[in-house]
Amino acid sequence: MATREKIVVIGRGKNGWHAAGVGVSTPNSSSTFSTTGGDLEDYLAEAGEDVLVYDAAEVEYGAWSDMVIAGPMIKVDLPQGQMDRFTDKQRQTMGRMMGPGGLEGDFAKLALSGFSSLDFVAPDVYMALLKALPGIKLGKVKDHKVVWE
Repeated sequence: MATREKIVVIGRGKNGWHAAGVGVSTPNSSSTFSTTGGDLEDYLAEAGEDVLVYDAAEVEYGAWSDMVIAGPMIKVDLPQGQMDRFTDKQRQTMGRMMGPGGLEGDFAKLALSGFSSLDFVAPDVYMALLKALPGIKLGKVKDHKVVWE
């Protein structure tokens, strides 16, 4: 049984509205998607009930940049409360990629670092992290409208 594409989260950072979700899936495969540059109203028209929404327009730029650059990335197909951490094994593999013809400069530094920006978190975890940012607005879709907290 295949399922249709569905929006999981709608958000606005500093460059406009975007949405991400789970694409068509079958018992043996699934896909995710993200789209940018749309209007909130268009995303809401496609969204089901209880889709998560955030608006960072009023968050101070430095705080937002820190979250986006140093914080984890959202992974819309992770189950609630879950994280997919960048492992030591992956860091070691990246370390072996350095050297002549391999990773150099800032890419080499990134390969050996412990940045949490290489981690993924479920949408509910991401929203909980966003809640710490002064000025953030969080909500859910109800009847194709945002109900803010």
